[in-house]
Amino acid sequence: MLRKTPEGETIWRKPQSLRNRLLTLVALPLVPAVLLVLLLIVLQAMRIQEEAQASALRTTRALAVAVDSRLREVEASLAALTVSDSLRNQDLATFYKQALLFQVSTGLGTVVVLDEHGRQVVNTSQPYGAPLPALGAQASTMPVIVEGRPMARVIKAPSSGEPLAVVSVPVRINGQVRYALSTTIGFRHFDDLLREQSLPPTWIGSIVDPERVVVARTIEGDKFVGTPAPGFLIDAMSRYREGAFDGVSVEGIPVRTIYSSTGYAGWAVAVGVPKAELARELHRPLLWFSVSTLFVLGLAVASAWWYAQRIGRAMARLTDAARELGEGEAVRVPPLGILEADELAAAMTRASSELRGNEARWSAVLESAMDGIVAVDESERIVIYNPAAERIFGWSVQEAMGQPLGMLIPPGHRGTHEVMVRQFGRTGETSRRMGAGVVVSGLRKDGAVFPIEASISHVDMGGNQLYTVIIRDVTEAVRVRDDLTQMAAQASRVREEEKARIARELHDDLAQSLAVLRMDLKQLGTALRTTHHDAEQSVARMVAEVDACVASTRRIAADLRPLILDDLGLVAAIEWLGEEFTGRTGVACTVRLEGDLDLPEPYATGVFRILQEALVNVAKHARAHRVEVSGVRNATDILFAVVDDGVGFDTGGPRKPQSLGLAGLRERVHLLRGKLVVISGQGLGTRLEVRIPAPPTARAGDISRDGLDPCS
Repeated sequence: MLRKTPEGETIWRKPQSLRNRLLTLVALPLVPAVLLVLLLIVLQAMRIQEEAQASALRTTRALAVAVDSRLREVEASLAALTVSDSLRNQDLATFYKQALLFQVSTGLGTVVVLDEHGRQVVNTSQPYGAPLPALGAQASTMPVIVEGRPMARVIKAPSSGEPLAVVSVPVRINGQVRYALSTTIGFRHFDDLLREQSLPPTWIGSIVDPERVVVARTIEGDKFVGTPAPGFLIDAMSRYREGAFDGVSVEGIPVRTIYSSTGYAGWAVAVGVPKAELARELHRPLLWFSVSTLFVLGLAVASAWWYAQRIGRAMARLTDAARELGEGEAVRVPPLGILEADELAAAMTRASSELRGNEARWSAVLESAMDGIVAVDESERIVIYNPAAERIFGWSVQEAMGQPLGMLIPPGHRGTHEVMVRQFGRTGETSRRMGAGVVVSGLRKDGAVFPIEASISHVDMGGNQLYTVIIRDVTEAVRVRDDLTQMAAQASRVREEEKARIARELHDDLAQSLAVLRMDLKQLGTALRTTHHDAEQSVARMVAEVDACVASTRRIAADLRPLILDDLGLVAAIEWLGEEFTGRTGVACTVRLEGDLDLPEPYATGVFRILQEALVNVAKHARAHRVEVSGVRNATDILFAVVDDGVGFDTGGPRKPQSLGLAGLRERVHLLRGKLVVISGQGLGTRLEVRIPAPPTARAGDISRDGLDPCS
């Protein structure tokens, strides 16, 4: 298969088989379907991931609420203890006993009372009155003492250095903070809060205090409780109260971390969901999709392969049928089991039947045609040759088939014929008469050259050129036409001679007799002038009548044969014709003649009669204001033209009844072996051109004997 590159080069590309095209046809609709399903699965997986993240966020928020509730519960319990009368009356021994009862009833840790300077004054972990260790500088700077607001955070025990979760509330006496009442919360309380959320075992849950110290953790809590939270978590919590981000846990596990701050004193919780667990939700549908897609694709390919094999067998049988059809054989195709293939096979069977019928009809036409029919291929070898051609050229079908067309053409014309056929093939025309309307020549088997009329047609049959020539033997028609032409020329010459004789007799005899009669009448009138005045007037009238008769005689003689043509030649006769036309019609007529135009007979008479008849037509029909008659001679031919500015006419329109003007002109020009061209249009005037070959230098008698006499 030919294919053009973007650079315009033509390359050969191997055509694809039907099997490959069917597989492509199956794959093309599957590809967008597969992509669509893949997109839906990805969207579903993303939705599942979003739901998992939303679930983790809800868990995180629930854990934050639980932590917040627990801290506020402890704060409320401490706030209830701050209104103790013993504490307000600074009866610390009594308050010590109350604190022990409080510790037992609430299940909380050690109760500690700090004075306004951060010194321990009560510690339920020590007997009352026992020396209590100093807490150091951190105690005096606690917000509960400095600012008088509750506090919950992780601190280090002063004696052991172990981390402790502490909740502290201020004790105001007379509006001033005098003590800070604190209690510890065991880390197990926070572990219980994490367990209550029922987090998956792979999830990492953490609780951190306002200083971002880990208070509880689901995985390896003992290892990380009391240590600072990871830097990336601290950074995220410092910017937003709630959010999510991707990171890596301290164990090196990629996680999706969701965090949320509680509403109490800056505590926060975080839940890390392993990304592998989130991706697991995507792997399952992708695996299902891959398996199902491969199954569907395999099924589609197998089906396409099976149908391709079946269609391939049908196409092979149709190919054989097409070959049989091309060779003209009878086509018979068994049922193929495919509707379209069976329809095509039926159409080919019908085409075979019709083709054979057409061949029979075409053979009958060739056999019965009266004209010879010869067809040649691109190399001009004969491929069709009917019986009429056998009769015309004398060659049998067996002798002519496959031979070059030149065997039917005279040797002198073969080169011209080959050039003409090539030019005809390049023009794109489908048919044309050969020889542009003139008779061409053929060559018989016996070597005789004879005239023929031929027309050629051209058909492109899939890149193979076929030229068909229809030939008619016009030997008899040419002979009859030549005889008629000679008879017409002879009749024209006789008629012209008779006109000349009559014109000469009118001029020499009748005109002279009338002149003598006029002179006698003039003398008689002079003799009667004195004696018979009335008779003298009658004689004068008779003289006038004789003058009119003389003028008529001269006009009739000039119409029959202008003596100026014989006496002074064609140029003077044409000039006289123009002057006579102007005098008779009043239309200005200009005569322009160049070169030697004094032609011998019968050319002079023929040209004069053509121009005379053209001017008669102008006077009758043109309604012109100006007329120009021109003539010019060169080495090979002579051109005469008559041009008027009249109303013109449609040269392609129907001829008026009884109108033979142009027909007579054409016949006269034909007798001179010339060519007549008429150019006109409605309102555009008319131009009549006559082109004749320059006559040979011979005597008029010699020319007439050749049968060339255009006179009429």
